[in-house]
Amino acid sequence: MPVRRGNELLVCFERNGQVSVELADGSVRNVKMDSMPAPLELNEAWRLAFPPDMGAPAAIELPKLISWTDYPDNGVKYFSGTAVYSKEFVLPERLTGADRRTILDLGSVKNLAEVELNGHKVALLWKLPFAVDVTGFLQPGKNRLVIRVTNLWVNRLIGDEQRTVKDEEINGWPKWVLADLPNSGTGRYTFSSWKGWTKDDLPFPSGLLGPVVLRAVELVKVK
Repeated sequence: MPVRRGNELLVCFERNGQVSVELADGSVRNVKMDSMPAPLELNEAWRLAFPPDMGAPAAIELPKLISWTDYPDNGVKYFSGTAVYSKEFVLPERLTGADRRTILDLGSVKNLAEVELNGHKVALLWKLPFAVDVTGFLQPGKNRLVIRVTNLWVNRLIGDEQRTVKDEEINGWPKWVLADLPNSGTGRYTFSSWKGWTKDDLPFPSGLLGPVVLRAVELVKVK
C-alpha cells in the first residue's frame, strides 16, 4: 500500500511482488520488490510462568508452542488468568535497515497478549491481527521478549467442576470466598453462583499458539 514520507511516495511491501501506482496526473509507476528477507521464527524454547495459588506449576519449559489445554498437567490444562511467556533471541541483520520496519507477528492468541521487549512495554493486543511494529524497541544482538497472555475464565470453571465439593459450595457462599482467600485449599480456585459448565465440557484453546515470527516490511520509493 502507498504511504507518504514528507514529499516522497512509498510502497510498503510485506512480501515479494509488484504493484502499479497511478499518480494524480494519470501516469502509472510500477514498483517491484524481489529481495524480502526471510522472517525469524520464534516458535521454540519458551519459558511459561504462572502466578501462585492458581493451581498451575510455577513455570514450565515449552519446546514448542501449544495450547495450555494440550499440556498433560491439569493445573496448566485448566488454568485461567494471565501467564507469562519469555525467551531470548538474536536479531538478524537482514531484518534491519534504513527503509525497513520490523514487525512482531504472534499468529494466533487466546485471548489477549501484552508485549514487552527489552524491558519496554510495546502494546496490548486483543484482536486480529496480533502484530505490532517493534522497530524502535529492538537492539543489535541479543533481545529479550516477554508476552503476557490472558485467557478466558471458563477453563478454570470446567476444571473445578471435576472436584468433589461440599453442599455449601453448591447451594451457598463457601467460607473461602467469604474470607477472600485465593482458593479453597481443596483444589477449587473459582466460585460462581451460576453453574454454566460441567466437568465433561472441553476447555477452550488458550495461550500463545503462534506461529510467532519477526518479519520485515520494506518501504520502496515510487520513482
